[in-house]
Amino acid sequence: MNVPGAAKLLVGSVLVYGVAAGVPIGATFRADLAGGDASGALRFARADAERGGRRLRATYLKGDDGSREVVGWFDAALEVDCSFAAAADGAWRCLPGGAEAGRFFADAACTQRLATLPRGCSSPAYAVLNDTSACASRPTKHVFSLGARYTGPIAYSFLAGACSAVTSADLVLVDLYLVEEEASPGSFVGATLEREP
Repeated sequence: MNVPGAAKLLVGSVLVYGVAAGVPIGATFRADLAGGDASGALRFARADAERGGRRLRATYLKGDDGSREVVGWFDAALEVDCSFAAAADGAWRCLPGGAEAGRFFADAACTQRLATLPRGCSSPAYAVLNDTSACASRPTKHVFSLGARYTGPIAYSFLAGACSAVTSADLVLVDLYLVEEEASPGSFVGATLEREP
């Protein structure tokens, strides 16, 4: 089958799918169909594939010409932006962003984690720790509640197998926050990774 023929077949298939699903087909798409332009079909198929659910709402960039592109998701229950990643339980979940956890600690034993934010930034609700120990090709993310700003006189860092004090010069560009309880992975919307046949 030649390329124009394949494009027409794709466009026709998407049209049949759209009509069966009760999705209105605009004049632009109908013009693409008549001309065998597959790009319109692909735009239509993508718009249909990336849609919100009961809890997640798609976040769009809307062009001045009426175009739009999904750039992320909003968790309506938690009222935070999120993106899909492997959670601490290994499942794909829509996880919030947050302050970076794991580089610094509040105690000399390096057990009380601190999170960092660029100096002067407003604090988010969460801190996130990227864990690459399980599988380097797909690191998991641990999500914690972010606590109060850390005002201790000194902080520590775990390097080369030892917990050592860090100087104020190491912290001049960041604010430190206490890291509190880890959020249950099940509190975030899960997803199943699927591939087209």
